[in-house]
Amino acid sequence: MGYLLKSNANFLAGFLGIAALWIFNAWLAESSSTVDLADRVATLFSLKHKELLYAVMAVIGGLVGGFAALTGSLLKKPATER
Repeated sequence: MGYLLKSNANFLAGFLGIAALWIFNAWLAESSSTVDLADRVATLFSLKHKELLYAVMAVIGGLVGGFAALTGSLLKKPATER
């Protein structure tokens, strides 16, 4: 989408979009599971609460999405503007 839509906020849009998607996906998996997997994974990473795990996942996914959108927007710019 960063390649198709030219904007100054491509990184922020990609970051927020992917971070929200990761949080929603983690919540959906947690709510449909009979085992409290998020608490177990949080304990494995020495986090006290599963909400911290959700935040870490959102930041990592958001960074990947933000840089992907930014890269796509930079590919579209002409060589003279770089």
